[in-house]
Amino acid sequence: MIEALTGNDTGKLANAPDDQTHFNEKGAREMARLVMQQLPEVEPSLKLKQCLIKLR
Repeated sequence: MIEALTGNDTGKLANAPDDQTHFNEKGAREMARLVMQQLPEVEPSLKLKQCLIKLR
């Protein structure tokens, strides 16, 4: 899923080379970015909050 959405090699985002479940810091940040990007589509009332996050 991450490869399809980001183009990143999941091996670079995993906590360990054979770990398909846990993320390293870079992977966790990428997953958080994906969630924040998609959250306003699921809950439109959060669109303003997303704009505020981008300003930080």
